[in-house]
Amino acid sequence: MAPVIQCAQESGTDLGTMAEGFSIDYSASDADGDAVSITESVDGKPLRQFTAGAGQTYTAQVTGETFMKLLNGAHTLTLAASDGKAEAAHTLSFAKLVTAASVTLAEPMEADDQITLCVLSVTGHIPADAAYSVKVTNNARDEAPVWEDCTEETRNGGNHIFANQTAANGFAFNFRLDVKRGESGQGGYINSVQGGFQ
Repeated sequence: MAPVIQCAQESGTDLGTMAEGFSIDYSASDADGDAVSITESVDGKPLRQFTAGAGQTYTAQVTGETFMKLLNGAHTLTLAASDGKAEAAHTLSFAKLVTAASVTLAEPMEADDQITLCVLSVTGHIPADAAYSVKVTNNARDEAPVWEDCTEETRNGGNHIFANQTAANGFAFNFRLDVKRGESGQGGYINSVQGGFQ
């Protein structure tokens, strides 16, 4: 007999529109007691493969970089189980729709002395009608960092001179890039954010 996949969402279920990553819990069993090999995949591309343990619950995660790399539109999550003789597949469909993004450093970059200027470069494609802003701070470790607008300097490749000259917890740099799709509906992407400060 083929393995059986137990999941709260029936096979063929449309999970709807997702604006952020998500996860699905499930388990697999085999009536014959054979070892069951599991493959989780999105659109046919494997996310992970492993041997299932009897009575254990697993979580398929379409999160982080996996979700980020998916294009807007329709997708299929497949949970496949095989005992080497027969296979069972549990499919769930979903649509990705992300119209905004925000990028920042997970941890501020500390400096030995006052940070007086910075320069940033954003590569990728940002449509002309997108709502786009770049802000920077030189006191990122403070309880209430002073964020200064750096959008035009980033677009034009110029230096941003910091107005703020104080840092209660020591000078530290961070940036925050926010972009939201405009009325045209045209999508975009960000390849990298590079730069430096002194």
